[in-house]
Amino acid sequence: MMVATCGGCICSAFLHCVPWGQRNWEQRALTIDFIGICAGLTGHIFSWEWDLQGFYSKILAGAALLNCLLYTVVLLCKLYQEQEMLVALRGFSGMQLGLQLAMLVAAQRRMRTMPRVLASIGPPLALAYFRRFGAFDAEESGPLPVLAGVWSPHEWYHLMVASVHATQLSELHKIEAPEKEKI
Repeated sequence: MMVATCGGCICSAFLHCVPWGQRNWEQRALTIDFIGICAGLTGHIFSWEWDLQGFYSKILAGAALLNCLLYTVVLLCKLYQEQEMLVALRGFSGMQLGLQLAMLVAAQRRMRTMPRVLASIGPPLALAYFRRFGAFDAEESGPLPVLAGVWSPHEWYHLMVASVHATQLSELHKIEAPEKEKI
């Protein structure tokens, strides 16, 4: 799970922290960011599901992997066709990312210790905030304070996602720590 989280964060930092002078390079960076997000969600789903027994766990983990691979192929095709990546997320690609998020919520709801309310509400709430206030074409800045040119609703979204990840990592510690202490 740490590899998935760090990989997704690195892809996002690659996009946000590098000044892209040319539009085609920025589109490539956006593609890497979106693929990193989907791969990060896939890694989280695998972390929760792959070691569990049962047919449902293997199906969910496999479906997440297949969806991530399809998402990658679709985005690379759109990049090759020189389509605008931010606009591409408003269509089929956005639905694929939403499906990946729904599979993550399903995986988290099956956890033993994490409150199901938090597992069910955290990721969709962060995504809803992003779609309403943090997206490139958002018409409102949202209820949280912003600082023009420094701190925007998009940064608030990243903090929301970071808190969801922190909760997930805390849960993994609760689940795994007793096993490690027995060794």
